[in-house]
Amino acid sequence: MSLRFEWNPEVVEKNRAKHGVEPEDVESALRNTDPAPYIRRVEDDKYLASAQVEDNGDYLFIVFRIPKSGLVRTRSARLMTDKEKREFRRRRAKKR
Repeated sequence: MSLRFEWNPEVVEKNRAKHGVEPEDVESALRNTDPAPYIRRVEDDKYLASAQVEDNGDYLFIVFRIPKSGLVRTRSARLMTDKEKREFRRRRAKKR
């Protein structure tokens, strides 16, 4: 998937300090194809994603926007709860 990201330094620092999530992890998770992220649109340009980081296997819950510029702008990224992981795995198993 050819996604282009734009990072707000304040959001990067918040995700790093509060959730221990780095921008590279978010990019890896959203670009991962096995398993592909589960993404749903909740507003015109706002999305929620459940995804697995390709490099380290962490499961992330990501809130992002894709405005008219086409650049992905992450608002928040955190590790998934156990319940969210189970749901992600269940959805993944249904696709196979």
